[in-house]
Amino acid sequence: MSSDDRERGGHGRVAKVLVDVRPLDEPYDYAVPAGMDVRTGSLVRVDFAGRSVRGWVIAIDTTGRSSVATLKPLTRVLGSVPVADAATIALADWAGAEYAGSPAALLAWATPRPLPRREPRRTPASSTTAAPRTRIPGVTDAIAAGDRVEAAIRCWPGDDATATVAALAAAVPAGGTLLVVSPPSWQPHLPGAVDLSRGGTPAWETAAAGDARVVIGGRHAPLVPIPALAAVCVTAAHSDAHKDHQAPCLDARVLARRRAEGAGVAFVTVGPTAPIGVEDLWAAAQAGRHRDPIVLDVPGGHRRWPRIEVVDLRDEPPGTGPLSGRFFAAVRGAVESGAATLVYLNRKGTARAVVCRACGSPSACPECGSLLRPGDGSLDCVRCGFSIAPRACPRCASTDLRRVGLGVDRLSSELRTALPGVRIAVASGADSPPPTAGAVVVGTRAALRYRSGFDLVVLVDPDADLGRPGLRADEAAFGSLVDAVGAGRPRGEGGRVIVQTRRPRSSAIRALAACDPFLFEAEVLERRRSERLPPFRRILTVSSPSAPAVADAAAALAGAGADVIGPRSEPRPELLALV
Repeated sequence: MSSDDRERGGHGRVAKVLVDVRPLDEPYDYAVPAGMDVRTGSLVRVDFAGRSVRGWVIAIDTTGRSSVATLKPLTRVLGSVPVADAATIALADWAGAEYAGSPAALLAWATPRPLPRREPRRTPASSTTAAPRTRIPGVTDAIAAGDRVEAAIRCWPGDDATATVAALAAAVPAGGTLLVVSPPSWQPHLPGAVDLSRGGTPAWETAAAGDARVVIGGRHAPLVPIPALAAVCVTAAHSDAHKDHQAPCLDARVLARRRAEGAGVAFVTVGPTAPIGVEDLWAAAQAGRHRDPIVLDVPGGHRRWPRIEVVDLRDEPPGTGPLSGRFFAAVRGAVESGAATLVYLNRKGTARAVVCRACGSPSACPECGSLLRPGDGSLDCVRCGFSIAPRACPRCASTDLRRVGLGVDRLSSELRTALPGVRIAVASGADSPPPTAGAVVVGTRAALRYRSGFDLVVLVDPDADLGRPGLRADEAAFGSLVDAVGAGRPRGEGGRVIVQTRRPRSSAIRALAACDPFLFEAEVLERRRSERLPPFRRILTVSSPSAPAVADAAAALAGAGADVIGPRSEPRPELLALV
């Protein structure tokens, strides 16, 4: 903190405190006792409604004795180092409004445990990169000059972005810090970088003291106070791991971009594909919110993709099931040649998808394209509510339907029967066996930590993931499939990927086959533009135990010009509104 933020001793000081009591989001005034070292961002304990709670000081005002005398005093200061600064407090306030949450909840989310004790100090940060500096056109020069720029750098799926981040870090001016927001499994490995995910409170203290040239962290990293922020980088920009699905449903990519915008510094995303949701670079540019971002490809990235083969399951003989003849031929060949094989299926249980025996097509909803699920005498879409009864194929009207799908446990069991003598391991949860020559790993996302580790990768049932309900379900599923492709070795090293599908013309499958995720991004973004969906509009969810309260909200939103969907009463009174 600067000396201006220190206000020691004296009388007549009032601390504005966000109390850790939800859903309260307005600060309360407390008197600062004489001699108490309280600064903006300090974590304190106060008496609130007859009980002792903690809170965050978001500002300190100096006023007269008479007004202070009517206020309760702060009880004590927790820790000796403020856990926030003006920038992170402003970010928490913005995110609280953006995600309909309390700023105090966000500050609590980002407060380190145990509390920091080290007094901030400024020392020269050691370099994490070696000379000479790699130049990234339009980006590194802007970082060196302290200019505000936004850029998207597209790499191949198996790239952990270490080289790109090192180039960005080398451009950071002396005394500045590059903040890298990254999922744990995608964190770049830079010598000397401060890792918030593994370093705990000491790492947080180093970052807050400005003693690191590069600070790497997960979803909470944008809320870490960094005194001389020079640039913000998001790696694995396509990964749904950036999203916190608990309320408030924060997206670290959004927070990171807002943090860079507030600091007036460069913001760079790195990944094989970009996020399509709210605040995506492409969408923000097209919506006219800022100038077009710089879009670059890592040199040679396209050639690093494995060779991808698409197998159309509709061409398989009737009754073949979820595993094609090409699947068995490829896996047997890989085992005999001593290659490491990954059979990727992001599902533990059993799927309930339905396939028409007559035309071989999956039962897809004609309204939204989601897969239909078997109901009581009908086929139902859980995304938009479409239903067809009796059970019949929406494409050819045949009633000769069968269920398909399986989970990793059943799949591994079937492979042990079909491939006797072959070593078959299961990767699920925390258990993830590494790639082994001549062996087969059947796994969920747990196996994807071994990037570029498998000679052969087979995507067994991508259709089920891509057909899930939800506005951003396809985007999250496509990101997972890209990660699965990244588990394969580059094509120059003989890496191959086989994609089994009954929807080969879908945008996601075509993008994978072309090794160009932008095909998927562009199509989805154009569809959302035409349908006036996010990121071109906002979606609000209103939920309450009281059905009349939700109905009143629906009337108010409709009166304000919003498109209201609902309300519905089961399983909980709720509505959606597009504004």
